[in-house]
Amino acid sequence: MERLKASILRVFAFAFFCVVIAVSPARAEPIPGADEPALREAALMWLAEDQSESALRTIGELAAEGNVAARLFLNQVFARRSFHNEGLTREAFLALLPAVSTEEERRLRPFNVDHEAYPALRALRHIAQAETSEKWIDNAEVIIAAGMKSRLAQFVELGIVNNDPIDIELAKFAAENLQDDPDVSRIVTWFFGYSHVTADLVAEMDPAKAAENASRWKEEFWTTERAEAFQQALISRNWMALEVKGMLRWFDEGKRGLVEQSDMGEHTLRLGELISIGPYGPDYAPQPPTTEEIDMLATSYRRYAEGNPWTRPNIRLCDKYCQSQAATCVAMLGLLGDAGLGTEPNYTPVLTVGEYYQSDRAVAERLIALGLVDLPPPRYPEWLELPQCLMEPARRAAGTR
Repeated sequence: MERLKASILRVFAFAFFCVVIAVSPARAEPIPGADEPALREAALMWLAEDQSESALRTIGELAAEGNVAARLFLNQVFARRSFHNEGLTREAFLALLPAVSTEEERRLRPFNVDHEAYPALRALRHIAQAETSEKWIDNAEVIIAAGMKSRLAQFVELGIVNNDPIDIELAKFAAENLQDDPDVSRIVTWFFGYSHVTADLVAEMDPAKAAENASRWKEEFWTTERAEAFQQALISRNWMALEVKGMLRWFDEGKRGLVEQSDMGEHTLRLGELISIGPYGPDYAPQPPTTEEIDMLATSYRRYAEGNPWTRPNIRLCDKYCQSQAATCVAMLGLLGDAGLGTEPNYTPVLTVGEYYQSDRAVAERLIALGLVDLPPPRYPEWLELPQCLMEPARRAAGTR
């Protein structure tokens, strides 16, 4: 059964590297310097691309004076090479910042930060290695208290995918405390649904495991309320619900189905099948969408973007560069998901996730990211590609043509 779960959960697997050291989180406290008005003002200037070099210089001065939040912010900018938006080279970027580290250290990051010295940073380093749900939740609560709740989505995903001894407890904690995060909502809904539709299979293959799971859940995991909410989301063609439905369609049969199949229209089931191509990628290649289906996908993805900050730059790019093919552009970007785009930046606690993804800077950086990857990725169906009206400016922005 574990191999079955590993197979279907490949969508959520990603590389994550950090130091493995046992730790007990200290009391929660904010990142030092995060409430400095000058830092916040300069960060907003940088985000708006308003005198950004001056803004980076100001943040660098605060970092040199010991402001930990400023150091984290600039290290993130450096790691993502976001200074390229200013037309700066690595050397020109570092020249804006006071030199408080050795040249060898500055090859990796502008400023040194002792993550072990600060509870929230220590928790971020060690949460992925938590061996018990109690330790994981302790770390999560420290991170939440420090104003960095949005950084937990990747750890919820990683824990549910790769840490079977605590996956149920993580999902329950996330459902209670992190459900407002769209990425967390997606993985938790998927996990609750997966646990429901595979319960009979688990009981048949491994009765002891089924009994253990039941004792850990201590309740019905796919409650009537959850099933009804999910069904309504499907009927309204909610992107996240369609994706979950599509990913679980091979299990979603018989007496443990997620919803009553008779209540689902043919179009709804087909959209779920299409949307699941992003997670399954090379292992799954449905027939290409029709023009009508592309319009449906685009409408669903636009609604999804209203509550999912990460997707908003995609909508803006399509509306800017592909007005005559906007539906195709939006639908294809939605189906591709984050294929090849790497991890998303997170500048909390200085800037919120929403502030970043609503900015022109985020749109410009997403355009560059699109120009740096091969789309569709290798072995995806050939029809899953972005229109030239978007790819041409993306390649120009990335300097790849």
